[in-house]
Amino acid sequence: DVVTSLGFGYRFFKNNPVNFDLGIAARLDLRAYYEKVDVSTIMGAVNDSSSFVKSLKETTPIMIGYAVPIDLGANLNVPGGVTFSAVLRNLNGNFSFSQYENLKKANNNAKDTIKNNLKIESPMSLDIGFGWKPKFGLSWLADPNIAIDFVDTIGFFNNASLSNVFVHLRAGIELQLLSVFELRAGLNQGYISLGLGVNVMNVIHLEASYYRLEFGKNIGDKPIDALTIRANLFWER
Repeated sequence: DVVTSLGFGYRFFKNNPVNFDLGIAARLDLRAYYEKVDVSTIMGAVNDSSSFVKSLKETTPIMIGYAVPIDLGANLNVPGGVTFSAVLRNLNGNFSFSQYENLKKANNNAKDTIKNNLKIESPMSLDIGFGWKPKFGLSWLADPNIAIDFVDTIGFFNNASLSNVFVHLRAGIELQLLSVFELRAGLNQGYISLGLGVNVMNVIHLEASYYRLEFGKNIGDKPIDALTIRANLFWER
């Protein structure tokens, strides 16, 4: 899966107490899927890598496709550090795939594909959000940032229920201490998420986050645990 993106944003009336932002981003998303390869074949690649590569090139079916999804976003910024947001995601997000008998034919753009013009739908979604960055006059000591997002409101109203609210809800607070240490806690799809970070003058930025993702229709159906570690070196904004 290879993705490249290009975006543009602009703030209107930026010198006024009330202003708003508009943004657009487009991505080129290229994906390729091999037909499943059994474990014994993969393990055999340790002893005979050339045979394994030849198998992928000449005998393993492959499906290759692309999509050009577009995102549109807007923020309304009001006094007191409050922001209201809306993002329309995945416009034009459907994938167009072609299936090939093997990678060799795909590279040669062979016309005798197994199946052409296969479409995979990737529906658009509408996310809405609220952010608040209160100012207490001691931001050097403790600088809080609160965010609440409700993702895929279209999908929620198609299957609205009280229990389904938490599947679409994302809420969290970040507390920056002494402009160096970052503490985070939140609610992600009904599960608690935690994070911490160290930011040294925007030159060295280290972060660790623990969270759970729900892949079932209801909370508790198919959760997975995830740990993310991120390191940024040199200047960031």
